[in-house]
Amino acid sequence: MDASLQLQARQTMALTPRLQHSLKLLQLTAAEFRQEWEAALASNPFLEAVEESDAGGDATQSNAGEVSASEHVPTLDADREEAPLPEPGWQPEISRASAPSDDTMREVVGSDSMRERLWRDLCTYPLSPRDTLIAHALVEALDADGYLRQSFSEIAPLIPVDPPPEPKEIEIVLKLVQSLGPTGIAARSVQECLLLQLREMKGERAQSPTLELARRIVERYLDEVAAQDMPVLARKLRCDRNEVGAALALLRTLNPRPGNDSSHAQPLYVVPDVTVVKHRKRWVVRLNRDCMPRARLNQLYVDLLGRARGNNSAGIAQQLEQARWLLRNSEQRFETIKKVAEAIVERQRHFFEYGEVALSPMGLRDIAEAVGVHESTVSRATLGKYMATPRGVFEFKHFFTRSLATGTGGQCSTAATRAMLQELIAKEDPRAPLSDVALQRHLRAQGVKVARRTLTKYRSALQIPPAEMRRARVALAVETA
Repeated sequence: MDASLQLQARQTMALTPRLQHSLKLLQLTAAEFRQEWEAALASNPFLEAVEESDAGGDATQSNAGEVSASEHVPTLDADREEAPLPEPGWQPEISRASAPSDDTMREVVGSDSMRERLWRDLCTYPLSPRDTLIAHALVEALDADGYLRQSFSEIAPLIPVDPPPEPKEIEIVLKLVQSLGPTGIAARSVQECLLLQLREMKGERAQSPTLELARRIVERYLDEVAAQDMPVLARKLRCDRNEVGAALALLRTLNPRPGNDSSHAQPLYVVPDVTVVKHRKRWVVRLNRDCMPRARLNQLYVDLLGRARGNNSAGIAQQLEQARWLLRNSEQRFETIKKVAEAIVERQRHFFEYGEVALSPMGLRDIAEAVGVHESTVSRATLGKYMATPRGVFEFKHFFTRSLATGTGGQCSTAATRAMLQELIAKEDPRAPLSDVALQRHLRAQGVKVARRTLTKYRSALQIPPAEMRRARVALAVETA
C-alpha cells in the first residue's frame, strides 16, 4: 500500500468562548445570575459596583466607553409607549403552578435544617465516639420527610468504626435519634411514625379509649383508613362509627412527615424576571430591574493597563476582556429574556384576560420562530425564569402546553383541559361526585376529546381523589359532625 497526503476542505461549527459564556448566563436563574455577578465583582478588578446614588448619572456610561449592564438593558421605546406602572392596588399573587410563597419579593429567611438541629441536639448527650459516628450516619441517611428508608445492612458499611456495628447496636442509637427533634423523626415507615407520636401523648388523653383505638387502627388497619372505608373499619374494630370517627380525628392531628416541620422549614421565594401589566388595552412586559447588576468598568485600572502594555500584562488583559464579555453578555441575556417573554404574552394574551381555560397550545418552536432564534435558546431562556402577572407568578414553562383535538376540529391545550376538569369537580354535588367516565362525557359535551386514562392522569396531577374517595370523605365529615 502506498502512503499519500490529501487535502480536504470541511466546514464545521464551533462555539467560541464568548458564545459559550453567553449561553451559560442565559440559562442561569435570577438567584444564580446574582451569585455569578457577585463572584465576578469580588475576583475581577476591572468591574466595580455602581451605587444607587450614582445610577442616574455616572452609572449610565463609564469613562472607557463601556455601558453598564444595569442601565443599557433594553427598555420600551418611546414610540411603543412608556413602560407603565402597575395599576393601583395590584399585587402579584402566587399561582398553584409556581413555588409556594406568600410574598415573592421578600428575602429568604434563613433557618436551621433538619440535620443541623439533630446534630446540635446530639451534642448535648454524653455519647462515646463509636455511638456518635453511628448517630451521625443515621442522621445523614434520613430523607427529606425525616424517614429512615435505608436498612441497617446498607448503613453499617458507611460507618467508619471497627468492628462494624451490629444491627442491635444501631437499633439502640436509633431510639436515641428518634427521641430528638419532632416526634416521629427517623421512623422507618408511616406506621412507626404515627405510633411514635401516639406514644408521646401524655396525661388524661393517654388513657382515653380513643387513643387506644387509634393505636389499633395504626397497627392493623391503615389500608382501610387510606380507602376511607368506614363501615368495614367499624366492623373489624367491633365498635360504632362515632368511636371510629373520633379515632380518625385524632390521627388527623398527627404529622406523617416530621421532617417537613413547617415551624422550622425554610420558606421558598420566587424572584420574577419580568412583570406583565396591562396598559391601554394591551399587555406590556417589563424587566425586573432588581435582578439586573449595577456595575461598570473601573476606568482607573483600564488606564493603568493601557500604560503597562508589554510588561507581562497578558493575564491582566484577559481579565479586562472577561469583564467586557460579562457586561455585553449580561445585556444580551436580558434582551433575550424580554423578547421571549413578549412573544409568550403575545401568543397567550387570552390567558391573561380569561385565565387557564383560555391557555392556547404552544411549543418552543412557536416562540423560536417569533423571536428568530433556535429552540435551544428559547429552552435556556425559559429555564427557571418567572413572570409576575395580575393572575399570579408563573414559570415561563407553564405557558408551553400540548394540544388536544376538539369536536369542531380545533385544538385545546392540556392546561385548559385541566382547568375545565377542575371547574367541573368544583361544581359537582358533593354527595354524588362525578366519576371519570362522567367527567369525560361532560368534557366531550363541551367539545374536548380526551381519553379516560388521560383524564385520570390529569385528575391525579391536580391531587383530586377518585369519586369513591370524595364521596367517602363527605360521608365521614357528616358522621363526625
